[in-house]
Amino acid sequence: GGSCATLPVRQDLPLEYFDFCPRLRILHEFFSKATPALLAHRYCDLRLDEFLLTYPTCGREMGLEMSFFEPESCWMYFYANAGCSGLDLEASIDWWDERVNFIGANNDHVSSRVEVEACDTRHAMAFWPEFRAYEEVGMTERKLAKYLAAFRNVMEISLARSYSRKVDQRIFDGFVCYGVKNSFGRFIYRIDSGRRDATRQKVSRCCQRYAAGLARNFTVRILWHDKERVF
Repeated sequence: GGSCATLPVRQDLPLEYFDFCPRLRILHEFFSKATPALLAHRYCDLRLDEFLLTYPTCGREMGLEMSFFEPESCWMYFYANAGCSGLDLEASIDWWDERVNFIGANNDHVSSRVEVEACDTRHAMAFWPEFRAYEEVGMTERKLAKYLAAFRNVMEISLARSYSRKVDQRIFDGFVCYGVKNSFGRFIYRIDSGRRDATRQKVSRCCQRYAAGLARNFTVRILWHDKERVF
């Protein structure tokens, strides 16, 4: 009925920005709210995707109906890159020369590699005293920077979608735990079972601190309940 415009789009619909055909004024609204830093970010398209998906309930023209249609002729989108899974990103940390300043695939495609940025290196230096005990399983300060780069990559995907919002710590910590699983997973698995839970908690706390700084880059505000805990 008439209330269908306010229903959320089903989450099992894998819609990307090229699936939308928005009105020009809606695009103008998006650009008027986006910062230059967001527009220059590699995951800006995810924010545009989220902006369009949630527009009926969050946009300036709240209640504007989103219509779905099937094109009469065949539309094709050519994409000549196989991509790079989170497992590939993690594996490259252990397999590649530590002097290589990126993780992922070296195929000249932006979505297949993650550069190790200065912020990753700074936080690796800050966290290293807590990770020095893991040298026995191959951890080095340089590898830690690469693990943090992998974590940052996963975290930025969630933060880009949440741009300018205020999120509850429990949701934010969900982003953190998902990021830890998809970046430090191989490292944590190598720890003996007696220390694994304590190591996972240590990694999560360090990553939570790192992620809080990343959130500011996306003007994401966090409603904290307990900064000393990862929910």
